Amino acid sequence: MKFVSISGPKNDLDRMVNQYLSHYEIQLENALTELRSASKLEPYPGTNPYREPLQKAQKLLASCPGAKQQEISTGTMPVENAITLVNDMDTELAASDEERESLKAKEKEVSSLLDQVRLYVELDFDIPAILKLKHIKYRFGRIRKERPADETDRSPGCQPGAEIL
Repeated sequence: MKFVSISGPKNDLDRMVNQYLSHYEIQLENALTELRSASKLEPYPGTNPYREPLQKAQKLLASCPGAKQQEISTGTMPVENAITLVNDMDTELAASDEERESLKAKEKEVSSLLDQVRLYVELDFDIPAILKLKHIKYRFGRIRKERPADETDRSPGCQPGAEIL
């Protein structure tokens, strides 16, 4: 009979035993019952060094729309290479998210400018000629019913509501 010590989080120990050790002929014993003579036995307080890369990898996997439908291959890759790959992909994802946000802001700005230009699309004037004028006044909406008797100062081709000063 051999004595093998398995340690880990209590809530994960049952899953690990069922998944990996259940098909072996093994008798599990509580370590504290076997180690009564050890007076200064303390649990190891160390944290998982792979917790952060694992969370990043899970976040990257969640951001891929078709990843849950595909079967994930569990090939062999050195841990250092996997961590480097996850960190590089996380950096690229952060950069693309930043670029996407800047493009959304630019799209919003261009959309607001387009909304402003749409007001002038139906005017039958040559826009470059209008831009060359020094003083111009437009009125939109209804035209007043009381008109001055003399309208000779209007240039030909002007629409009602547009006056050139």
